[in-house]
Amino acid sequence: MALAGWFNGRVPGLRALCIGNGKSYAFPLPKEKAQDGKHFVDQKGVPASQQANCATFPATLGVEIPDSSGLLNTYIPALLEWAKTGIRDNRGST
Repeated sequence: MALAGWFNGRVPGLRALCIGNGKSYAFPLPKEKAQDGKHFVDQKGVPASQQANCATFPATLGVEIPDSSGLLNTYIPALLEWAKTGIRDNRGST
């Protein structure tokens, strides 16, 4: 519980870091609470399209990511699968 309190106290600071890129730091909804398969939903006046976390942020810059849920328990295994097939360099492919 103490760790959760410490971490929750840091979230406003994380959100402040995102002001320059137009994104708001948000925690994704767990798999069982996802709405229509979406893990980021409109909340606190911030549309889902303007939310990201550490796993999904690269996608906001156009970098392909292996899993768009933002859930690290699915993102990390997907990333490890990618590592088996080699690094993907998509620069200039769009």
